[in-house]
Amino acid sequence: DIVYVRAPRAGDKVHKRFFTDFSSPVTMEPGADLMLLHPDGTEEVLVKGGDGSVTDPMISFDAQWCYYVLLHNMKGASQWNPPKQGADIYKIHLKTKKVVRLTNQKFSPNTGAANWSADYRTPQPGKSYFEYGVYN
Repeated sequence: DIVYVRAPRAGDKVHKRFFTDFSSPVTMEPGADLMLLHPDGTEEVLVKGGDGSVTDPMISFDAQWCYYVLLHNMKGASQWNPPKQGADIYKIHLKTKKVVRLTNQKFSPNTGAANWSADYRTPQPGKSYFEYGVYN
């Protein structure tokens, strides 16, 4: 079996960012799915990208799990305006299709570096905050 990411295609004349790249690895077009291609040519959707997108699949050494990143809610996102929901790391057991979320969007900034807002995300007068999500 082969695990791969299937991304939408706009055609030959329209340029869109369908895959992450080195300069902005947190944005791409929504709808890229994690797929499984079997030796007989049949395909199976392992994880639907939906409004987000799957990227960076990696198979475990025992070939039982596939680790991947899910970029959340890519609609309206761009390299200048990354999604506020960020990205998380997951794994899926290839036989049972059990999905396990490995990260949880928790900020852990250096609290001595700034006067942070209460949750690090909500604007408060005179306090620092993040407008974007955590990209695991």
